[in-house]
Amino acid sequence: PPSATTTSEASIPADISKDTCSIMAYERKKQRAKDARIKLNEAIEDLAVAIDLAGSQSKERYDYVTKVTGSVNAHVHGNVTSTGAAGGESGQRAVMQHPLARLMDKTIQQAST
Repeated sequence: PPSATTTSEASIPADISKDTCSIMAYERKKQRAKDARIKLNEAIEDLAVAIDLAGSQSKERYDYVTKVTGSVNAHVHGNVTSTGAAGGESGQRAVMQHPLARLMDKTIQQAST
């Protein structure tokens, strides 16, 4: 009667030593790690593109809101307060900002710090 051997034992020729098997397993492991690094690098590149696109879209939305509402970009024009009201210092202009423009302005200011 045939002996009870596992499938992996049956597929390995008898003349291959355990050292050779461990070397082959190590090489497979190295290849899997290399494939995983390649996949990770591709995912990082895709993420960088997505972040860049999101930033561009956010800037376009902000520019549109400030253009439509007549708001001034306060983080570029330092002489406008975040509320849009005139302050006590000379040189400040009273500009009413749309609430969305104010929110986006605060977000941009926080992101730049």
